[in-house]
Amino acid sequence: MSTPHEGKANKITAMVRGKRKILEEEDVVRSRVTRVLKALRLRTGYTQEELAELLGVTRQFYHYMERGSKTLRLHYLIAISEFYGVSLDFICKAKPKQVEAKIKEVGANDQLPIQKL
Repeated sequence: MSTPHEGKANKITAMVRGKRKILEEEDVVRSRVTRVLKALRLRTGYTQEELAELLGVTRQFYHYMERGSKTLRLHYLIAISEFYGVSLDFICKAKPKQVEAKIKEVGANDQLPIQKL
């Protein structure tokens, strides 16, 4: 039979494991998103500076977003998804082959006009 102290310790251990799992899942999503952002930008021929202009941020800030060093705020992801004509779901879940297929579908050389959203 466990003591109240052991029961509390078990709850804390379970909470820590749950938190660790959530953080690991966030890292996986962040990594996937940053790879998709970079792939879309490179395959469509845009520079980080052009995307930064589109979003109304500095090139350095966009660079950090693409590396995953900055928090990927939802309004930036929405603007990027609208710019490329893809869904947020695609940005968050796409695998490399899906990105390539989407770019071929849209056309790798189709340059959309840069405009602040």
